[in-house]
Amino acid sequence: MKHLTVAIFCLLTLKGVAQAPSSLSEQLWQRAQKCYSMFEDYDEDGKVDYGELIDDARNGYLKVSGSFPTCGCSCTSEIGAYKDQSGQYTFIEKETWSCSWTERIHSNKEIESILPDDLITNGFFSGQPDVNSETTPFFLEVEIPRVGTDTRVALKLIPFGLKVKSKSIVAYDYSEEGNSSPKPLYGISRIAGKVSSSQILDYIVKGHYDKIPASDLSVINQSIGEDYDQFASKAELSKHLRELKTAYELYSLIKHNTLLLKWNRDTGKFSIKEKGAPPKPMSFSEFLTGNMYWAMVC
Repeated sequence: MKHLTVAIFCLLTLKGVAQAPSSLSEQLWQRAQKCYSMFEDYDEDGKVDYGELIDDARNGYLKVSGSFPTCGCSCTSEIGAYKDQSGQYTFIEKETWSCSWTERIHSNKEIESILPDDLITNGFFSGQPDVNSETTPFFLEVEIPRVGTDTRVALKLIPFGLKVKSKSIVAYDYSEEGNSSPKPLYGISRIAGKVSSSQILDYIVKGHYDKIPASDLSVINQSIGEDYDQFASKAELSKHLRELKTAYELYSLIKHNTLLLKWNRDTGKFSIKEKGAPPKPMSFSEFLTGNMYWAMVC
């Protein structure tokens, strides 16, 4: 019954039921089905219950979002269509799944082939950052426009504790699923908020625990142990804090946290139209206490 309801609803929401199977509306809905198929008819009124639905195929835009029974989880699928000079569409989909800490940017094209070639070196940064890490701290956040094709993108920090390997300094997806070593690091936030000075954080990064006053060592020792968000040893704490220090150093190099991209129908790719302001300056301690940490949901 659920699948029948989904099929009926999709047909009713298509703008022009008699259109060919390749209509823009149908293409948008096909890309949204992974999320939309999770929703159910909770009140048994014959309609699928969702949180939000914006079906604007005329402008090449579709958004569906809602929750489903498992742990109160939710998902969102937001899709934009960008036409090229031949009349073909490039689709960009923003997909989120709350309980698996998943954010993804999809396209029917290779995503890097449609982004500006200088997105990193002349957009977010000035030149290529010297990255001494196997993982990236950044995810490309995309604001898909409902009207028009100008598209704003931003650098978003991946939740601390989720390590994402990427050939670029910016990842296009992250998820708890398939991640072999997610680690609850919120104990670092507690330490950063309680130690007497930022110098203590530098001592931890370098492993110089002999230089740390007893009162601060007491704070640190509260996060060493066997509990869920504790660290097995001071050495492990130092390892994770060094990784976050690398992320902080990269964050501090950002020249423009947001960019407005212009779609070129002739080339079928974006170029940089406008550059936004740099991110708000923050200390390493503020970086550790003011950002999101991964934690198990279910």
